[in-house]
Amino acid sequence: MPPEGVRTVVTLFLLFHLFAVGLGIMTSDYGGPGLLRDIVARTPGLGSYIAQFRFDRSYDYHLMNDQPLDWDHRLEATVKYADGHSDPPIVLPDPTIWPSERQQRYQRLAWHIAMFAALASDEDSDAAEFNAQRKMELPKSIGGGLLKQHPGATSVSLRCTYHSGINRIVFLTSTDTRERDPNDSRYFATDVDGTIVLDHDQPTYFENLPIAEVSPVHIAQPVKSRSNAVGQPTTSESHSSGSSAGGK
Repeated sequence: MPPEGVRTVVTLFLLFHLFAVGLGIMTSDYGGPGLLRDIVARTPGLGSYIAQFRFDRSYDYHLMNDQPLDWDHRLEATVKYADGHSDPPIVLPDPTIWPSERQQRYQRLAWHIAMFAALASDEDSDAAEFNAQRKMELPKSIGGGLLKQHPGATSVSLRCTYHSGINRIVFLTSTDTRERDPNDSRYFATDVDGTIVLDHDQPTYFENLPIAEVSPVHIAQPVKSRSNAVGQPTTSESHSSGSSAGGK
């Protein structure tokens, strides 16, 4: 058995570790007290310890049952040019990147974009106007930065998507390989879809509305003459003809 001094040190470390785990859960971005989160982040050693062990981050764990608070978000940016061509989409975080704090920063950035968009959709909120303005700031910064990095580009299409998870039962029992593939397109949905352009060297954000929400263009159709089954003109045409005949 280890000496008592060693046991005491190990016990204290375990208590500190469990305390850090609890703080990581309480101060996560998925709904923790903002003041407590700031205190933890500014406490020397404690904030970096929690971040190092990823206690306050998502875990890229796709086997879940519709838990929206644990969805993994990502950004897809497409740089477009005046001649019609576009660069391949830039995905943040890059799916090929090794799981790290850098990857989690991109996920948290995408999550904040989706969160601000969700808050802005609540028109009854007292901060509706503020949230409507705030939801555009991050897309404008990202799109504006990409436009300045790509001379000749005219716009950036920015989409924020999320992974809705795979049901564990489906994953274990399904014989369809696509249903078992976490990267299959059916498991991704779009939270934010917009376009960023430069107006007088300042980024401007436009929301891409679904086709159903865009007013359709009505095209006037030429009026065709119609006849009844026995070859007589219709009522309107008969009235017109009668008026002409009476005038002669």
